[in-house]
Amino acid sequence: MDSKTLFALTICALVASNLFSLYFSSTAPIEDEKPLQFSAIKFNNSPHKNSLAWKYGVQNIPRHKRSNSQTVQEYMIQRGLPTYDLKYNYGDLDQIKQYEDKQAKDPSGDLYDIFRSTGTNTSSVDDADSPDAQAQPTLTELQKLLLEYKKDIQELKEELRSGSENKTDADVLDDAYLDQNPYKKLGLYSPLPLEYYNVGPKSTLHNNVRFYGIVHNPHYCEQVDLYNLVHQDHIFNNLSYITDYAADETLVRKAVLPKFGQDLLPKLTGTMPPELFNKAKFTLPLQTSMIFFKRVNIHHFYEANKQMVCFSQLYNHIPGHGVLTRKDLVVDAIVNYTELFKNKPQCLRGSFFPSAYRLNVQSECQQFFEEINSLPFQQKKKEEPIQYLIKVGVGAHRAAGLALFDDQKEEELKQKYENGAKCGAITNSLVAQRYISNPQTLDKGNKFDFRIYMLVASVKPLIVYYHDGFLRLSLSKYDKSSKEKNVHFTNTHLSKAIFEEARLNKEYNGMTEDELRDYQMWLLEDLEDYLLKIGKIKDKTWIEKELRPKFIQAYVHLARMVEESFYKTSNTFELFGLDFVMDEDLNIWFIECNASPQLIGTNERKTQFLTKMLTDIFDIQYAYFRSRMTRAFKFIKEMKLEAEKNPAINYDEWKDKFEKTIDTNHLEPQFPISKDNSFVLIIDRNFQGSKAYFGNLSDDCIEP
Repeated sequence: MDSKTLFALTICALVASNLFSLYFSSTAPIEDEKPLQFSAIKFNNSPHKNSLAWKYGVQNIPRHKRSNSQTVQEYMIQRGLPTYDLKYNYGDLDQIKQYEDKQAKDPSGDLYDIFRSTGTNTSSVDDADSPDAQAQPTLTELQKLLLEYKKDIQELKEELRSGSENKTDADVLDDAYLDQNPYKKLGLYSPLPLEYYNVGPKSTLHNNVRFYGIVHNPHYCEQVDLYNLVHQDHIFNNLSYITDYAADETLVRKAVLPKFGQDLLPKLTGTMPPELFNKAKFTLPLQTSMIFFKRVNIHHFYEANKQMVCFSQLYNHIPGHGVLTRKDLVVDAIVNYTELFKNKPQCLRGSFFPSAYRLNVQSECQQFFEEINSLPFQQKKKEEPIQYLIKVGVGAHRAAGLALFDDQKEEELKQKYENGAKCGAITNSLVAQRYISNPQTLDKGNKFDFRIYMLVASVKPLIVYYHDGFLRLSLSKYDKSSKEKNVHFTNTHLSKAIFEEARLNKEYNGMTEDELRDYQMWLLEDLEDYLLKIGKIKDKTWIEKELRPKFIQAYVHLARMVEESFYKTSNTFELFGLDFVMDEDLNIWFIECNASPQLIGTNERKTQFLTKMLTDIFDIQYAYFRSRMTRAFKFIKEMKLEAEKNPAINYDEWKDKFEKTIDTNHLEPQFPISKDNSFVLIIDRNFQGSKAYFGNLSDDCIEP
């Protein structure tokens, strides 16, 4: 073994020895970051050309080795080199300039000087009898040195293999690094499979595209998981988050999230100007506990399990959720699910899903044109002119992708598809969904829909909660012959023009803007009172006995039909906003599901409603999160103890146990959900059979 190999192995052994002693010393949160005794390498202006300080000091990254637009920080992250301590500056890269200025003035400065200049805890060893005593690196610094050292080990391993057939030294070097991160032995950091990038029709991973001003760090998840393994207080006491909700979206960013932790990147928003949005502005802080983003596909730009969405974090979007939120894919799921249970009609008691044709499926497209060309269809149109809605399958929101299938739209589609002759040749994702032409209306003849909420608290295993929502009223009187969108659709985005008119003219149909906003939102109790008043229902417990069970039934079927398309990971959750309409017979019909539903309090009552709901979401998610991490920390400590006793430990067995019992979600007794939480648990696959559905699904309907 040559001197270079011996040096690398010595460094690995020293680092491992120091890290392991702290990783597994206790499962309790560590309150103080104490300096480590690491006398083998000096960090203050060491003259030794082979020292880590010399090799990775900023003076060894001159401008000519970087692109003109790269800061030292970007270069270091790109190379996997250790970076400054994010705990103290929360990732704002404006501070990197002080490093470059310092190096310009004092080229002899080294890595340790940089850590010291950022305010990192660098308490020196107190030894009056040792004039040569040097300040020691903290655990955070040492972690970063350890993590980046993988690259050098890999390079040395390749040198060894290219120069000799003897692979023993190379294998030893490989093991030397792997031993440092217990999570790697448990199978974490695998790439997210491509099928889960399904927010759009051609979605994929764009991890080379600058987004939200966030720097791409390929080692981030390894860093953050090791950081939290040591700094367990960030899990149990000091929860912190990053979010892209704008500062003026005060309900989320200012009213609710601060109750649970600290906003680590307050300058990061989805409304940043392009010069900030597309610039390397932020690095993700290591102590981030939750990533709560309005944008639903941030994981398309920062790779899950590597650059973001790490094991010891929470993320509020489930990769693969496009199967539920895309109008084309959810129809696929409904068709497939209904087909599975065609011989068990009792399992789909009641019908929640209006019939639909997918015009990019040749057989369904042809059936659609056969129907609209039929005599019965043309005769029915005379009484009810609107029979279908045409929906853009993907990429359209806020009613932009909705069209009434009126005479004009019918003629347009007949020309485009040559009256069905081009079915199969045109692959545009369009859906023709049956229009509910006999809607229940309210006191002024206004149509309404329901916005009801579903919280998928876990997909490993599947855990789903129901939450009441509210009614959204159209501000125009319903007329089934009208061709105006705002008569047929109740999307609040379509009411902007009416609110603007009320603002300018001080009123609209006798109501001020504030009165219109109050009128547009009814709670379920308001609907019950109205139906009792007009004699449509008699039971004062109608919501509890009739309406809510219907929504829950629909939720159970929707969750079951899409769950296999969700990426099975224990660190994601999602709040969905589901829209339903009600017909004159008080049947409910599922219309669509929305990821990242709007969370804006447009009036006082809605603000109170959403504030309570959001607070309860975080109450639930942090209870599961802390439960899971408690089990993980204990498990890793037990694995380390076993490895010390048994050098021939079978890590595959530990990996299998971790996958099945630790990397899942269930509540530990010390982390209960608040008793006044407003969500209702409707699915928990920790239970078996029909017990997992709390009476909402019978045993004979578990399997097709």
